[in-house]
Amino acid sequence: MCGIVGYIGHRNAYQIIINGLHRLEYRGYDSAGVALLNGSNLNIYKKAGKVSELENFAENFDKSGTIGMGHTRWATHGPPNDVNSHPHLSGDGQLAIIHNGIIENYSALKEELKSRGHVFLSDTDTEVLIHLIENVKKEANLTLNEAVQLALKEVIGAYAIVIIDKNNPDEIIAARKGSPMVIGIGEGEYFIASDATPIVEYTKNVIYLNDNEIAYIKRDGLIITNNENEVVGFEKFDMRRQESSGTNKVFNISGPVFDVLKDGGVLIIDELDASLHPLVTLMITKLFNSSEFNKTNAQLIFATHDTNLFEYGHYRRDQIYFVEKDVYGASDLYSLVEYKEDGGKKIRKDRSFEKDYIQGRYGAIPFIGNLHKLLN
Repeated sequence: MCGIVGYIGHRNAYQIIINGLHRLEYRGYDSAGVALLNGSNLNIYKKAGKVSELENFAENFDKSGTIGMGHTRWATHGPPNDVNSHPHLSGDGQLAIIHNGIIENYSALKEELKSRGHVFLSDTDTEVLIHLIENVKKEANLTLNEAVQLALKEVIGAYAIVIIDKNNPDEIIAARKGSPMVIGIGEGEYFIASDATPIVEYTKNVIYLNDNEIAYIKRDGLIITNNENEVVGFEKFDMRRQESSGTNKVFNISGPVFDVLKDGGVLIIDELDASLHPLVTLMITKLFNSSEFNKTNAQLIFATHDTNLFEYGHYRRDQIYFVEKDVYGASDLYSLVEYKEDGGKKIRKDRSFEKDYIQGRYGAIPFIGNLHKLLN
């Protein structure tokens, strides 16, 4: 009983695939192979025998890439040897496929493809299927997604297939009919397998494909269609869950920031620096001091606890305000340009505002209280 493992994401695909193939050894097999896609480089390694023999064979070869697939084969069409092992290539070498199941009408399909000039290297029904997809794609000038959908309508039998395309290193296609297929959903990564055993160590979030469904999987999302190209399910990249709070905040405020810079007006943001790197906060605020980007004289009013922004040269004294509450809870708002020290002297514009503030020179220092007393 054959086994399938596929991966697309941000990790090295080879080790995930090999580990998964080991987990599927209980199914029984006589050969194993992997296909790894790194940019435009498609590397295929396959060997009759155990997964460990495949590992030894591939030890000194390039195994880089974050998209790939692996297979353990139980021979049905053709003897167990290196050539008949999966993955198999299309005639032009652009497409690679792994396959569980039996294509019952493969012989008739093979003869038709031979008459159209296709040459086959193996005895397998799987190689016939990838040549069929290639033929449909080229003759009808279709995308790979469309070609897979149409080609599978000509197939009689059972299949669970995974396909990668040398010309599209950011997508992997999976489909099933009669043979099981499960897709694991991680954070910016997806796992494909014959059953859940190769996936459980990475994610508990899985989807089981139904018969006649095709999954189009990219690093940022998954779409599942039926054989009539109707979308039956999808899982898109979830920024709120998969990105940092800082990245989410940048995207949340970017619209209002760009709108006010374009149209003019006043934008008020409380605690602008929260969740943001100081350099990102500074970059955003500097847009409003730029004659190149702020042609409408838009204003940004924001509260911050980030004293790095006080560094000399970032803002004028009339742009820096402090808020301080008195003992009665009343707030006093004053700018740095109007602040006067003892003796009535104004603050020089070349002073270190950050250092002065930390030392309490301008007031508006948070009341921290006695932490030792609180702990005691």
